[in-house]
Amino acid sequence: MKTPRPLPEELRGRPFTLVDASLAGVSSRRWRHSSMERFGRGIRMESATAALPLSVRVRPFIEVNPRCAASHATAAELHGLPQRRQNEGLEAYHLIRPEGAAHLARPHVIVHRMKLFEDEVMMVDGLPVTTPARTWLDMVEVLDSARPKKP
Repeated sequence: MKTPRPLPEELRGRPFTLVDASLAGVSSRRWRHSSMERFGRGIRMESATAALPLSVRVRPFIEVNPRCAASHATAAELHGLPQRRQNEGLEAYHLIRPEGAAHLARPHVIVHRMKLFEDEVMMVDGLPVTTPARTWLDMVEVLDSARPKKP
């Protein structure tokens, strides 16, 4: 079995999209090689991502899903807001899509379709993220649904 050609330096050690790979000159054969970990359609990486900053890990998922922004627990972590940890072992990113946008089903992504106004999204590390105020509102909804009901 042949050893795959190393990835260009700018793609090593981080998840990337097919567009990133094409711009860096990665062949489609290399893109499909079994040494590449698949994070869903259009997103690959050579190794695990746990040690990478959240903004680097979530970037490809937002880039391949137009009109999305990081939301809920993902946005809270990007903003540095306090939050209650749930499902420590689960590596899933929360994205919000505008109401009426097409359904989106991707591995590693929890998609919320809700009314989203332009002033509720800001850029954090070059990524669209819900504002802290909108993030708090989204988190209240999640925390309220997780609270035990009174008999």
